[in-house]
Amino acid sequence: MAIGKKPVMTRIRRSELAVGQRVRWDIYDSKNNILVEKGTILKSEADFVTVGLSGDIFRIGGGLDDSADLTPLDSNIFDEIDHLELRMRNVLRAIYDSPHEVPERIQKLAERIYRYVDTEPDACIGIAHLYHEGNYTELHPLHVAILALVVAQARQYTAEQSVSLASAALSKHLSVARLQEDLHSQTQPLSIEQRTLIQSYPQKSFDLLQRVGVKDEDWLRAVLECQENEDGTGYPKGLQGHQISEMAKIIALADRYSAMTSDRNYKKADLSSSVLKRFFQGKGTALNEELTLQFIKELGVYPPGTFVKLSDGYVGVVIGRGAHASKPKVSCYQDQYGRQMAKPVIRNMFRDPEKIAATLPPQDIENLNLKWIWGYMFV
Repeated sequence: MAIGKKPVMTRIRRSELAVGQRVRWDIYDSKNNILVEKGTILKSEADFVTVGLSGDIFRIGGGLDDSADLTPLDSNIFDEIDHLELRMRNVLRAIYDSPHEVPERIQKLAERIYRYVDTEPDACIGIAHLYHEGNYTELHPLHVAILALVVAQARQYTAEQSVSLASAALSKHLSVARLQEDLHSQTQPLSIEQRTLIQSYPQKSFDLLQRVGVKDEDWLRAVLECQENEDGTGYPKGLQGHQISEMAKIIALADRYSAMTSDRNYKKADLSSSVLKRFFQGKGTALNEELTLQFIKELGVYPPGTFVKLSDGYVGVVIGRGAHASKPKVSCYQDQYGRQMAKPVIRNMFRDPEKIAATLPPQDIENLNLKWIWGYMFV
């Protein structure tokens, strides 16, 4: 159960459930009895009646308010990502031009990202893995916010808690945004001055946010503690274990994962499978063991955005986590002869007789439209 306030129950619309797709939440009846556990796949329309989903059904948590929860998003994450990046850029500019606007700008952006993750988490995870064609200082916070919200969703955070978490993920580097961009393209080792700046940035970002008017204690604390380690080796205060807020620990996981799976001038991005393996091996040291295991579980063996080759030679991109961690949904764009297909073929590895034969390094996706891969457009 999430930290903080007692979760509210939000009505689930029938349109939010689909045959053959994994249920995204535990589902309850009007008396708070659980009907279906998260991850269950309903195999037919008859299953909806059998398990009691024909009446009023609810989940824990929900939208920012009742009206927001019921209002459909007017676009998908692939259409919106450039605009979200622009909004992050405007936050960075507002620090110098209109600092009083910073809290509201960050919170509104966090709310928007939260709604996308709540509605289409697999597509958002895909964006975090595949969309890097922009300014790292603007994109990295978006990726971290997405990944952190995926964990928050699993831990049944309320909308209010989720927005606080996303706000912290978006704003933790505000005090060193320009340095962060330099470091992304830097090939030589850190200087003593740079190392000092890095180790002081959580405190400076905390102070900056307080100065511009942020009052949310969860948000502020997550920013201040996001570089603390479970074993006390982090900074700025050397906190350990229970002294560190849960939100800060989630952001630390998302931040490190995103950084390790992104290209740098001095190294290529690590495969997600390699990073998750390292996380598993190091759980309980720098990173909290329980949250690390949950992070790994939520992303799955093949996170959305992973390039894979199937045993029949087809190549595709994972676009959805399946009921089984090693059997996701794959959008194949290349046939067994290496030819790009006119239309992606969706393969559900839970039902498909073929298997995933290999994970591939990130491919050249200049000619691959992510909306096309995810089935949001047809050509």
